[in-house]
Amino acid sequence: MKYVEIINALKNSLLKANQNAKGIKGKLHRDRSKEFLEELRKEFSVKFPIENSFVVFTKHFSGNRPEFGLNELLYDLLVCETGKTLSAKGINELSFVRKAIWQIESEFKESNVRELIWDFNKLVIGSGENKMFICSIPKHGKQVQFLNSLKPIAACCSGNVFMAFLQHPKNWSKEMNPEIILLEFDKDWKLIS
Repeated sequence: MKYVEIINALKNSLLKANQNAKGIKGKLHRDRSKEFLEELRKEFSVKFPIENSFVVFTKHFSGNRPEFGLNELLYDLLVCETGKTLSAKGINELSFVRKAIWQIESEFKESNVRELIWDFNKLVIGSGENKMFICSIPKHGKQVQFLNSLKPIAACCSGNVFMAFLQHPKNWSKEMNPEIILLEFDKDWKLIS
């Protein structure tokens, strides 16, 4: 995916999630972030169609369960290239993951850096070609300090590493123009948008 496609996928997903979320007060923010991931799954499913042996996993999408036995596979969103093998008896074809294309973790909770690092660590242990961490824009101009804390961890990741800052779901509104800050890591964080 090109940078503009990543940004558009994030923006479209945020706008659709904002419209679709039906949570009640106290659960609205969680509902919005859940809807965001499902909309992002749909965006990635268009770029990586099942007809071309790709599968996109998320927690709340059960369409992969019959073939893989689960909804979510290790990450909040995972795009994989898949293959087929014969069962031990040679009767049935069984699906398996050939290669991880995108590994995405998200955390919209406004918490300390320590909690976000726990989720970011998951990207280090994967073999995906592309990795992205999505979180809320840090408060009070702390973005540089936040990125500096994640720099040594991002340096341990293989593949292309991205960071996407979005507005916290509590700040989403019907009239919003989504603010999306996308960065890529290459020895340091480089601003894309």
